[in-house]
Amino acid sequence: MAQIGYCWFRRIVLFLLGLSVCLCLHGMGNRLAFPPAIAQSPSLPRSTDAGWQRYQAGQFLEAIALWEQTLPTLTQPQERAVLYTNLGQAYRQVGRLDRAIAQWEAAIKLYQANQTAENRRAIPPLLTEQAQAYSDLGQHPVAIERATTAIAQAQKNQDSVTAAAALGALGNAQWALGNYEEALAAHQKSLTLACQSDRPDFIATALNNLGNVFASRAERFRYQANTASLEGDSSAEAQLIQFADQDLRIALAAYQQSAKQTAMGRNGSLQAQALLNLNRLLKDLPANSAIPSFPELTCPQLNFSALFTAAQTAASASQPPVRATQTPDPKAVAAPTIPNSTRRSLNTSQILAQLEAEPASRDKAYGYINLANTMLSEIAASQGSGTPLSGNNQNPPKVAQEQVQTLLDQALTVARKINDARAESFALGTLGRLYEQMGQLERSMELTRQAQRAAEGVNAADSLYRWQWQIGRLLKATGQPERAIAAYEQAIATLQTIRSDLILANQDLQFDFRDSVEPVYRELIGLLLETDSSPISSTPPPHYASTPPPPVPNLEKVLNILELLKLAELQNFFGDDCVQAAKEETAKEQLGLGRKGQSSTVKAMAQAIDPQAAVIYSIVLEDRTYMLLQLPNGSLKKYPVLLEQKGQPIPASRERLQAAIDQLRALLEKRSTEEYLAASQQIYDALLRPLAADLQAAKPSALVFINDGVLRKVPMAALHDGQQFLIQKYPLATTPSLSLTSHRPFNRSNLRALVMGLTLEQPPFAALPNVKTEVIEVQSIVGGTQLIDRDFTLKRMQERLKNNSYPIIHMATHGKFGPDAANTFLLSYSDRITIDQLDELLRTRSGDQTVELLTLSACQTAAGDDRAALGIAGVAVRVGVKSAIATLWFINDEATVPLIEEFYTQLLKPGTTKAEALQRAQVKLIGDLQYNHPAVWSPFILIGNWM
Repeated sequence: MAQIGYCWFRRIVLFLLGLSVCLCLHGMGNRLAFPPAIAQSPSLPRSTDAGWQRYQAGQFLEAIALWEQTLPTLTQPQERAVLYTNLGQAYRQVGRLDRAIAQWEAAIKLYQANQTAENRRAIPPLLTEQAQAYSDLGQHPVAIERATTAIAQAQKNQDSVTAAAALGALGNAQWALGNYEEALAAHQKSLTLACQSDRPDFIATALNNLGNVFASRAERFRYQANTASLEGDSSAEAQLIQFADQDLRIALAAYQQSAKQTAMGRNGSLQAQALLNLNRLLKDLPANSAIPSFPELTCPQLNFSALFTAAQTAASASQPPVRATQTPDPKAVAAPTIPNSTRRSLNTSQILAQLEAEPASRDKAYGYINLANTMLSEIAASQGSGTPLSGNNQNPPKVAQEQVQTLLDQALTVARKINDARAESFALGTLGRLYEQMGQLERSMELTRQAQRAAEGVNAADSLYRWQWQIGRLLKATGQPERAIAAYEQAIATLQTIRSDLILANQDLQFDFRDSVEPVYRELIGLLLETDSSPISSTPPPHYASTPPPPVPNLEKVLNILELLKLAELQNFFGDDCVQAAKEETAKEQLGLGRKGQSSTVKAMAQAIDPQAAVIYSIVLEDRTYMLLQLPNGSLKKYPVLLEQKGQPIPASRERLQAAIDQLRALLEKRSTEEYLAASQQIYDALLRPLAADLQAAKPSALVFINDGVLRKVPMAALHDGQQFLIQKYPLATTPSLSLTSHRPFNRSNLRALVMGLTLEQPPFAALPNVKTEVIEVQSIVGGTQLIDRDFTLKRMQERLKNNSYPIIHMATHGKFGPDAANTFLLSYSDRITIDQLDELLRTRSGDQTVELLTLSACQTAAGDDRAALGIAGVAVRVGVKSAIATLWFINDEATVPLIEEFYTQLLKPGTTKAEALQRAQVKLIGDLQYNHPAVWSPFILIGNWM
């Protein structure tokens, strides 16, 4: 049997190593750790009491110095364990989480060496502290492992207080990974135990954490509702909006209740965080929205089933969000007459009062920074929209900017007092961002460089790349493009060292990736294209030269940055590290094929796979779009994309291109009309007509598209030059990245297929009456095994793949590629097969022969979402096959059968490439009057290796 795939090995290694990279500001994720406890022992020397007093006074560095001075004098393991525990808490307070974890680990080992009942009770709280710290560092799998162990041990010890804290740590880690159902289950149990303990701080923490998950899930539902709207599914849109409103109501109530509990417990930092979270939601609500209050969320009446029912009833009864002008809802007890802007101002005043009363600590520093960041984002939004800040005319941007500066100055003072270089870096860098917004670029640069030095001093790569990026923006704004490019390149080099951790931090919708990672790559690409001195191609060369042309440095850099971006996008979509593993496997392939000395540049990769192919890249930027062409001789050319507007060609901005492509996609799917033709010709003229002369001169064997953004949503085969479709001129393929495309040639030996199909209706999916014929035809052409209807299950697939080798996997069933991996699946008789499950099946199959081809003949992508198309583009990479054929939209038509039949017939002919086989099949249907509409044949696309 084949060995377990390499990406599974990497997952285990990453879990064990727990890479120490902090993904966000402490508290930026708005989660709360349960309040720590300082251990005391009557037998400890008086110097430890002095350290405890310093700790209570907020003098954490002095406490650390006293305790570390005392530690070597202690000989009793129990005393040393207590001191290690306290040192861990103090190090946590000053932001040295790595040292905190090490101190707690030392204490755990001492307790484990002497297994008394008291020592066994001391271990779970330390494991919980480690779990919370690992989660703050972004090492969520490690946090889950520690928290799970802590829960089991605390329950065995009948320690409900520690169990509540450990469940909170577990829920926070699951939330950070986008596993909201698991997070909710953990936080609900945590709140239940916290209520039983009757500790206000614990109750407040559990409520805040619960609010975080409901707020995040509401955001997910809103995103899915928007996708459903773009697809025209009004029923799903309405249901998802209701789900979002329901979760938003619970989140608001949870934050409000958390703030009340912290007031009872007199914990200023907890109350500040709860109010910050509450303000974050209030700013997006209408001015006079009321905050719901659910008795079912309070300890005396805690009942989650009743809570969900009450929230559902409230959401059904009115349009979200609840407005004060509506008939009062019995669940909405907060005063509806207070405008949200006033309520938020009151909350902000309370936050500031609480922070000022707290001793200097890491939490206090980041409390100021978080509040400043919130205000800074509002300033930017108000300036961009022209609306008053927070709806309050008494608070113009200048006043708000002064408030932000004061907050950041206070954060800087706290960070320097506790010697927290990382917090200092964020305070300085955010100040730099403030001055950038104010147009004081020289001062901004000075502060940003200080932030960069602070981040470098503590190896804080997650903040360092932000300041390198900010420096790049400032240099560009001051007319220094070459230095700006160097700064951007430094930012991307730093990002590469932490790429997996940043990209995999949350497997949900990855808004942070779009806002905080992707723009770094795109802004550098735009800058490189702006400063590129190579001529823009518009006229054909006198003749095609087979010898390589002189290098074009900027364009080659663009290709290399594009490859890095494509890798990052796919990792972000699939939410795991298998994309990086696939890249490493491809590099190994190249070595195995005797190409050790060959350049690993993007240009060389294409020629290594097929020296006669032309590669076409699209680059969609905010204000313009480019096509880049790499010809078989290695030459690179760029072509600006122009769209007609009122008879005039103008640059194709992202927004204009989006509208044009969405229109084309909709028309291509309308089989009853020929309306698509004008739109298809318009997009051909914009994207490919400028390249036509160069392509005609080069006579490439195939065109390989590496498309960007919205361009992944339409098949290039359907573009029309006024005489014929593009597929009638060239074999076509698409790949998400050349560095992820297998270099191995097509292995035609022992070809046989595992052919699966589902003909039966599986609501809401309709029956597929032509699938049985398709399965029979494929098996008759290729040979192999068929699993149809009741035999087509995950278990039967596993059995067949475990005992037999199948170079071709053909699945004729409903499949959906949604906006993320969690909403991407294939339908079997009894299961929805996820991409993860398919990956595991194919990577643990029998035999060593590579899966040459995976065919998905009835899948569809979400038409309204670019990320869904990214998923289908990356499917071959994710499941570890050389090539895949899939459909961009669903075809329930008998025409699928002759297309698939012709494809496999052509594929078995010696010397025929996969791209040529698909071309011949599609051209055959174009020649058939019954099936010549592109709605039938064009959604079939070839992904990955095209040979």
